[in-house]
Amino acid sequence: MKKFSGLILLIATLMIVSFTACDSGDTIPAETDPPAVTTEAPAEETTDAPTEAPTEAPTETPTETPTEAPTEAPTEAPTEPETQPTAEITDGMMLYYEDFSSYGEIDNLNDTLTELGWAIQTVADDYAYSDWTADLAIKDGALQVTNYRPEEDFKGKDSYALMLSEEYMEAINKYGDYTLQYDVTYFDASNYKRYICLLTDYYGDTYNSYHFRIGGYGNNQGHVYGKWATYDVKDIAQDLACNLTENDPAVGTTIAKKLLNIDTPIKDDSAIDNFRNVTVTIRIQHDYDLGNIIYMKTADMPEFVCVSMPREDSTGMVEWDNVVGVGGLAFKVGAAINGTMDNIALWAGLGEMPEDTTVTYTPAS
Repeated sequence: MKKFSGLILLIATLMIVSFTACDSGDTIPAETDPPAVTTEAPAEETTDAPTEAPTEAPTETPTETPTEAPTEAPTEAPTEPETQPTAEITDGMMLYYEDFSSYGEIDNLNDTLTELGWAIQTVADDYAYSDWTADLAIKDGALQVTNYRPEEDFKGKDSYALMLSEEYMEAINKYGDYTLQYDVTYFDASNYKRYICLLTDYYGDTYNSYHFRIGGYGNNQGHVYGKWATYDVKDIAQDLACNLTENDPAVGTTIAKKLLNIDTPIKDDSAIDNFRNVTVTIRIQHDYDLGNIIYMKTADMPEFVCVSMPREDSTGMVEWDNVVGVGGLAFKVGAAINGTMDNIALWAGLGEMPEDTTVTYTPAS
């Protein structure tokens, strides 16, 4: 019995030693090999995938779609209707009218310009020939002009004011034919060549001008970059050149002769009295193809008389196409002269002045 118990104890001891050896030899490689695999695999897959996919997709899609759709629709629809005049221009439509009767008495330049909406032109900003020197006022329902004060030895220079802008005239210029009319009265001047007038196709130092001088003659010309171009021609067959200073059967008659039957040549300052305190109405037919046709009459004359007709064979007609159809309408004081201007009217076409002077034209905004 003791031998059998000893044998059992020996077998048990051998089994414990065998289990201990197995346990310490197998667990070491099982724990060191797998960590080498688990450290390399996650390091590559988790860094590449998230850095490329989320950065490219969100930056392209949201920026293109929302910025184009909302910007185009609202900006085009409301602006287009405002660029068109509210009424289509037709012959006889009154485009501008000013009789200076609605302002009361205004005795200073700035308030006069503000009320009229006119803008003085300067050499530096507007390429005017000279800077403004004249005084303007509104008295007795007319525009009073003072640019000559002999008691102060003051002789003003050519002065320019923009009446109607290029934007106001844009549709009118495209229409082409229109008529401009105004009354002018001269009181005094430094010499017989001075004048007050309106300029068509005004664009700084380029414009068309009919300047009727106090002595009784005038010029129908274009002013193109500092040079004058004359549109009419001396010709007895027509007698429609306005720049004549004496009556000559070979070439024609002066405006002083046509309107006041004065035969005296216009050669010195004695001619200032020819049209001193004489109100004349000047009508300029702006014929887009032919040029500015000039008509005049005094208050005593029943009908207008044509005093200047543009001709294709004139030295200036080559310039007409370079000047016509652009620019605004301007007011000019031709140096040292005093006088008034009144009843400025501008209408579409070349017909008679409309009886109703209500302005129905609205310029593009």
